[in-house]
Amino acid sequence: MRIFGCKAYVLTPKEKRLKWDPKAREGIFLGYEERSKAYRVYDIEAGQVVISRDVTFDESSFDGSKGIDDEDVDGVTDYFDDMQVSDDSGTRVLLQGNRSMVHCTSLEPRRCLRQVSKCKIPRRPSSKIKRNADGSIEKYKARLVAKGFVQKYGIDYTETFSPVVKYVTLRMIIAIAKYFGWPIDQLDVVTAFLYGLMKEKVFCSVPEGVELDGGFDCVELLKAIYGLKQASRVWNETFDEYVRSIGFRVSSYDPCLYIKVVDGECVLLLVYVDDVLVTGSSADLIAEVKRQLKSRFEMTDSGKCSFIHGIEVVDHADGNVTLSQADKCQLTNERLAVSLHRTILSGDTMYSRICSA
Repeated sequence: MRIFGCKAYVLTPKEKRLKWDPKAREGIFLGYEERSKAYRVYDIEAGQVVISRDVTFDESSFDGSKGIDDEDVDGVTDYFDDMQVSDDSGTRVLLQGNRSMVHCTSLEPRRCLRQVSKCKIPRRPSSKIKRNADGSIEKYKARLVAKGFVQKYGIDYTETFSPVVKYVTLRMIIAIAKYFGWPIDQLDVVTAFLYGLMKEKVFCSVPEGVELDGGFDCVELLKAIYGLKQASRVWNETFDEYVRSIGFRVSSYDPCLYIKVVDGECVLLLVYVDDVLVTGSSADLIAEVKRQLKSRFEMTDSGKCSFIHGIEVVDHADGNVTLSQADKCQLTNERLAVSLHRTILSGDTMYSRICSA
């Protein structure tokens, strides 16, 4: 967390300054923008609040003003209103300005102790549209997420890396399954990140709509909330630990590919964040693996794989399979407002126009 009221220098874009103009404008840091990953800075010269991501801070200078005590900051803590909450019973929180109801993760109430040097992580409502393979809307998704960009390395998190399956691995597994005639089933983990337990101590204030007994105004996260820098890594470690415990071995080529061999029968497990593909030579073994996964994680069984992370998997009658991203092309075309079917002038037409002129 940056120090409130410290000096801040906002970068002036190249297109808005001349060669000898200063590259930055001096201002006073006011806080974080709630709707984007940016800072709010008061521009002293212009006399207005500027929202920018390109800011350099001088936290040792306050224009001669005296330091601010913790008690003096209480008046502005509402601006840094914190992140998610809930309990294991699935408390529902109504998003402000949105009728959608969302489930939040499990939290344990704790009184906020300033002596611990733990900053409260702000939270914000997040909405997303999940689409089908043809681009149509499948459902609207909404949840409270953490503003992970305000986390401090070494205090709120350490490591953040989480492996993602290689596309060449995805294509290879689909090709192998089709060659041997194996079925490819798809599972989707519901709120996958919430299965990971936090190792670091991260605190957040209670969001609107939730009241805790005992007068608690702050809670300690027990599970990795969406938006935290380490959330993806914690989920991957949780899933990896369980899959290994039921007899799978991880591939040396791709850490998101798991292999299990039982009595000469093989089953393959491919993980793409919260999407899981299961294929193998034995239908009984596939069913057993799916049962084990569902006993540990809440999952939706989509059956035959037809669409995974923007890639449409199309089976043909002749046994071939096609991977397509037609919906992505269509959406890109719509954003650019450019038609793929444009009329162009041929050579003869150009010649006739020149001659007639």
